[in-house]
Amino acid sequence: MTIKDNHINRYGESHIKPAYGKYGMVRDKDIETVDWTHDPRSESFSERHYGKGPKGWLPDETIKKNASLALYLNPYVDAREIVVSVKNDCVILKGFIKNRFQKKAAERCVENVPGVIDVYNELVLKQVDIGPRYKL
Repeated sequence: MTIKDNHINRYGESHIKPAYGKYGMVRDKDIETVDWTHDPRSESFSERHYGKGPKGWLPDETIKKNASLALYLNPYVDAREIVVSVKNDCVILKGFIKNRFQKKAAERCVENVPGVIDVYNELVLKQVDIGPRYKL
């Protein structure tokens, strides 16, 4: 056994052999598969799972209460004419809203509620009476 066979890299992996052969080339059959999950440069190392609960961990009634509370507390949404319903962890918003900004704000507000998988935004823009129309 030579020093070349006992090579240890900076991550403590001793089973990887350095390149050898003519001019440092390695044949495909000589390459060993390596588990890189502990390497900080790998994608699986940096993936975080905070806030991802098991499927169905919150009942639909709890999600509905939390979504309604989130709409109630949102200063940008007038939620007086919005009906919230939940089916299989998907929130359905129905009713009338004043403008497109409030429609998008309501959707973004509800999608951050814990346990929500998807939001179906079926809100309709309310026709606002702008007063008498003048004929030219």
